[in-house]
Amino acid sequence: MTPDEIYAIAEIFVNLGVSKIRLTGGEPLVREDFGAVVKKLGSLSVTKAITTNGFLLGKYFSLLKDTDFTNLNISLDSLNPENFLKITSRNSFYTVHENILLAIHKGFNVKINVVVMKGINDNELVDFARLSQNLPVSVRFIEFMPFRANNWNFNRTVKQAEIIDLLRKEFVLEQFNFDTNSAASYFKIPESAGTIGVIGTVSEPFCDSCNRLRITAGGKIKSCLFGHTEFNLLQSLRRDEDLEKLIHEALCEKPFQHGNRKLSHLNTEEINLNRSMFSIGG
Repeated sequence: MTPDEIYAIAEIFVNLGVSKIRLTGGEPLVREDFGAVVKKLGSLSVTKAITTNGFLLGKYFSLLKDTDFTNLNISLDSLNPENFLKITSRNSFYTVHENILLAIHKGFNVKINVVVMKGINDNELVDFARLSQNLPVSVRFIEFMPFRANNWNFNRTVKQAEIIDLLRKEFVLEQFNFDTNSAASYFKIPESAGTIGVIGTVSEPFCDSCNRLRITAGGKIKSCLFGHTEFNLLQSLRRDEDLEKLIHEALCEKPFQHGNRKLSHLNTEEINLNRSMFSIGG
C-alpha cells in the first residue's frame, strides 16, 4: 500500500468507529516512506501507536511527537546483550535500550513487549519486572505464539499462570483492570513507577472480548491473528468498490476462538496455513 492508500483505508475504518490505529510489522520504521505514512495518519482523530524493535527510534522522535504517535510498544526479549544477540541476530541491545530511556524521557507512553520462551529468556522475568519498579513503563510478558517458521511448540510456551506464579514468589502483585478489551492482565508492584502485563494468548485466550483487526502491508484484512482467511481491501480500493461492505463481511467471519482452532493442539501443517508474524502487520 502507498501512504495515500493506507490513509484512505484507515479513514474508512475511523468513520466506522475505530478509535485506535497501530502501525506494526515486521518493523514499520524501515519503510522508506514511513514519514509520509505517519504524516498522513496524523490528521486522523484517533489514538495512534507504533510497535517497533526500537533500533531506529532515535531518528523519529520529533516526527512521532508532531504526528501524535505517542504510544510506543517496544520489543525487547532480553536484558542480557549476549542473549539479545542470540535471539535477534543483531548486536544492537545498547541502541535499543538507550532509545527506550530516551522515549521515556521525551514523554512517550512506553510499553516493553517481552515474548517469553522456555529455556531462552524465562530466567529474566524478575529482572524485567524490576524495570517497572523504577521506570514509568508497562512491562508486558507475552506467551510464545505459533506462526509459520518460528519453530513453535506448546512445550516452549511459558503459560500466563506460570509467569504470574514466578513473579509472585519475588514480588507482591496487585491486579487491576486496565481496559475491558485489553489483551493483557495487568498488575502493579506497590509503589512502583510502572506496571506489569501478562498476555496469555495461548493458555488463556481473550477471544470473547477481542476487538482487533489487522491490515497487512499488502492491504488484506485479517479478523483473527491466527486465522488464515483474508479479505483484499487494497484490490477493492483500486477497483473503486465498496470497502465498507467488504469490511462488514470480514467482521462477520471473525471466529469465536483462534481461527476456530485450539492453539495447544495445532500441528505444523495447520500453523503453516497462516502467515509468519512479520508478514502479518501492516
